[in-house]
Amino acid sequence: VKLELLLMIEMKKLNLQAFISSGVNIVNNENRNDPETTEQSRIDFELSFEGYVLQVIKDFEKITFEVSGRRAQDAFFGGELNSKSTELSLAAHINWYPFFNPNVIDQHIVYLGAHYRYGISSLRNETTDEVGSYSLRTLPGFRLGVKYNFEGGFGYRIFGGFENINVERIETSQGGDTNLPNRANYTEAKLSLSLSKFF
Repeated sequence: VKLELLLMIEMKKLNLQAFISSGVNIVNNENRNDPETTEQSRIDFELSFEGYVLQVIKDFEKITFEVSGRRAQDAFFGGELNSKSTELSLAAHINWYPFFNPNVIDQHIVYLGAHYRYGISSLRNETTDEVGSYSLRTLPGFRLGVKYNFEGGFGYRIFGGFENINVERIETSQGGDTNLPNRANYTEAKLSLSLSKFF
């Protein structure tokens, strides 16, 4: 009991956790009538940092803030033809841990999260060889997950996320007339796995 108490006190001192994640979109947003423009690997790689800045306040110790950056590949139907997307984005998250505090050890910790995403996306259609630059945003996105922290300060996290991603054209290689959309949105339902480290 004393050892467990000491370990919990030690973890309490740690207020930052870093995550390296990879996920896949399980929703196919493509139109099968455009077989040339397709993305078989709808995956992303994400780096994030979660801070326990409110852990000193008893009523808010189950709430954390997280920032993340990711590179994601996807494809979706843009109104005329499919568009392949390569995304670079940042997101700001707020997470709530209803059962256990986020930095307890040797326990499966369930959490709920909401986030805002903003970034840029390069869209491409293989049939017409058009390329476009787009702004990208999500408000809000949602996550449900579980994480596990080991005694040595390492851990893992598994989560599912849902976003309705909106893109808006900045410019295209064709100028005014293009088969790429002016605006579009697509659904992302993602399953992800993370490895983590406390600092």
